[in-house]
Amino acid sequence: ITCSICKSTEMFELNVGSLLFPQISYAPDFHQYKNFACPNCGIVAGKPEPSDQALNSFYNSSYRRSDLAFDAYGKTVDTPIDFHKSGRSFQRAINFFKTIETVKSKHPEVEVKSTDTILDVGSYQGLFLHAVQEIWGCDGVATDYNEKGIDFAKQALGLKSSWVTKDIYTDKTTKKVKFVTMLHVLEHL
Repeated sequence: ITCSICKSTEMFELNVGSLLFPQISYAPDFHQYKNFACPNCGIVAGKPEPSDQALNSFYNSSYRRSDLAFDAYGKTVDTPIDFHKSGRSFQRAINFFKTIETVKSKHPEVEVKSTDTILDVGSYQGLFLHAVQEIWGCDGVATDYNEKGIDFAKQALGLKSSWVTKDIYTDKTTKKVKFVTMLHVLEHL
C-alpha cells in the first residue's frame, strides 16, 4: 500500500471503527475499503481508492438527488438546487468570512481583495463561492466531479472558469489563486 500524499510504502491498517474513520462504507456498492495510516505524513486513507471513473459515475448518479426528484420518460427531473443541503454552503461562507475577519488583524495579507481568486475543490454547485463573491467581489472557481453541479455554477452563478474534476491529484488551474478551500471534502477522501 502506497501513500497517495508522500509516496511512503510503510502504511499500516488502522482498525478503530470510529466516527472519523468508519470501517464500513455507507455506499458499499460504490466503494469498499480498509483504513490505512501513513507513519511518514500522518494521513489516514481508505484503500483501495476508487478510480476517477468510479467517482465521476457516483457523483453524477443519484448521490445528489433531492427528495423532490421524480422520473419521467427515462429521465430524472429534479430541482436545480437542493435548498436544504445548499444552505450549508452559506453557513460555510459565514464561517470563512468570520475566519478572515479574525485573522486579518494579525495577518493583513489574508484579506480578500476583488482581484483575488478563490478555488473551491468539491464545490458541487458553487454556492459557497457565490456567497464569497457577494462579500468581496473576487473571482471564484468551482471544481467538482458532479457535471450538473458545475454546469449550474457556470450558467446560473457566473463561475465561468469552473471545471468538472477529472483527477483530483493532477487537475490544475492557470489562474493565480489566493485561497483553496475544500469544504466538506476530507470525509470523501
